[in-house]
Amino acid sequence: MPFQLTDLFPFLSWVRRYRRPHFRADLFAGLTVAVVALPQSMAYALIAGLPVQYGLYASIVPTLIACLWGSSAHLINRPHHGRIPGGLQFPGQSGPQRTPAYIELAFGLAGFAGLIQIVMGAARLGNLLDFVSRSVLLGFTAGAAVLIAFKQLPGLFGLTVPQGGHFIVTLGHLLGHLHQSHLITLALGVLTMAVILAVKKFGPPGPGP
Repeated sequence: MPFQLTDLFPFLSWVRRYRRPHFRADLFAGLTVAVVALPQSMAYALIAGLPVQYGLYASIVPTLIACLWGSSAHLINRPHHGRIPGGLQFPGQSGPQRTPAYIELAFGLAGFAGLIQIVMGAARLGNLLDFVSRSVLLGFTAGAAVLIAFKQLPGLFGLTVPQGGHFIVTLGHLLGHLHQSHLITLALGVLTMAVILAVKKFGPPGPGP
């Protein structure tokens, strides 16, 4: 097949047909997604041991790129949580790893991940997902949800736990210090979850399948 400019810049196929009604719909959709994506991205930055502003950077710039080069008009683009492997951390450091060297390693790791994604996209390896069973996808989604929820438990109780520990060690430390919980923080967290559950149960129904 002859090379076409849209192969390199896929947004050229739809930007010519873009009209004012599209902008209004996109504006409301963008505001709706931002309400969820921005605080979620800041939470992911904290999970990764980075300052919260890096979560904002990761949620804004990649989203603009995904709007122009993405293959789906219905998926939200957002950063994913992660942490520098223990072997790349620096001995003697404790607490959130927010030193300049750690941030440089995080940028390098994100760059390598982006490079791998570009290579996989150019090779059309996304078609391999058609062969992944639904149970595997559900297992990955459930595991990610449990990990995110567990990472937020110390913040819910207002406690500080050692960074980089194993699940069992961190859970034991958390259970052993429950008596030191910050009651105001815990009450605010429980109230927030109660409001969210109430809105989901008694709020207007979402769009159908």
